[in-house]
Amino acid sequence: MEINFGERINFVIGHNGSGKSAILTALTVCLGGKATATNRGTSLKNLIKEGERYHKTITLTNISSATIIVKVLNTGKDAYKPELYGDVISIERRFTKEGTTGYKLRSISDHTISTKREELQEILDHIQLQVDNPMTILTQDTARSFLGNSSATDKYKLFMKGVQLSHLDTDYSIVEGQISTLEQTLESKSDALATLKTNEQYWKTKVKIFERSASIEGRVRTLQNQFAWTQVKDQEKVTPHF
Repeated sequence: MEINFGERINFVIGHNGSGKSAILTALTVCLGGKATATNRGTSLKNLIKEGERYHKTITLTNISSATIIVKVLNTGKDAYKPELYGDVISIERRFTKEGTTGYKLRSISDHTISTKREELQEILDHIQLQVDNPMTILTQDTARSFLGNSSATDKYKLFMKGVQLSHLDTDYSIVEGQISTLEQTLESKSDALATLKTNEQYWKTKVKIFERSASIEGRVRTLQNQFAWTQVKDQEKVTPHF
């Protein structure tokens, strides 16, 4: 199935079971969302149409698979890497019944720019699209439970998730834990530093003693040499020359 959306707001209408949610599911999955986020299955392989086959010539086996392609308009001053992708970014995700999945990010000229999930996430961050945010994509089941069966606490949790405050709270908790660990490490290192400073002073004193001893030994050798030559000179004075 292929659907061409307009550049602005699009309305998709139809009877129950006509496939409206399937379009939303396809968009969510292709843009990196989990199958559980769509309320249409527990894993991606549950979303593959029964009987769809992909012929793998290397092993001569048929593998059930599905491929979704979403094309994102990439124009204007806020375009994402326009020198690489051009005016359109094609996002392709393929997954199989065997559990494998992969991405291909193509330019307007159909050239593959990247196959990394991280690159897709950078694109989504750039265009400020959060597929796992209920304020961005609200499924039927989530809307139904939110409106009819949720308590005030559940509504507040949904609000916190929608405005990313719950994510921010999690980040703060992680940062607090890291700060606490760093403070403990700093405290232990500070104690070790005090010991090292004491050792440094001790060895500095040792070094000064060794340097003074070496200086004295050098002075002694110099005096010994001078004494030896003095004896030679005195001997020369008392010995007659012929």
